[in-house]
Amino acid sequence: MTRTYDAKTVGNSEKYYRASIPRGREAGTRAAEVPADYETKARKVDAEYNGWPYQRGGPKGPVLTLLRSLPPVTGLGVGFAGEFSRGVGQFFSAVAEKGAVVPGRFGCCHGSDQARGVIASFVRRAFGRTSLRGVARIRQAALAAIFGGATRAGSFTDGDMAVAENAWVASGWHVHGGAPPQL
Repeated sequence: MTRTYDAKTVGNSEKYYRASIPRGREAGTRAAEVPADYETKARKVDAEYNGWPYQRGGPKGPVLTLLRSLPPVTGLGVGFAGEFSRGVGQFFSAVAEKGAVVPGRFGCCHGSDQARGVIASFVRRAFGRTSLRGVARIRQAALAAIFGGATRAGSFTDGDMAVAENAWVASGWHVHGGAPPQL
């Protein structure tokens, strides 16, 4: 089944990081909100551009009807502390499954089972590094805004990011929907 994925980040906000939400579930909470976000935006477009007022239980506007006819949207959440929602692991599995159809493309000569493992490992590592880079840049921009100085999130040098990424990989943390170890 074809799916649409939308990755969302979670800032250090009271909405997600509070005592009533168990630690490690913040990214999952944000990911679960994604389908409703899409429906809300579709209703807003229907109202603003198509003159179609929303009525609970009433007829649906053309944009909302089109949205509901498409494959479902799955949210992928990345939290402030680098944690991922459970959907991210399922995304890795789906990518590995698709890529394993032609195992030779990934240098796997022992069939699709080996290819699935190789592809999942590659995607997990690349997604983790990209997420870490994003988290580090968000934190740097926040610090710059608080203490003054550089205001661009992209002012990290590649060497600084490589050190951070290597620390992430060296920690041995793997994505299973939980939080990374304390470094």
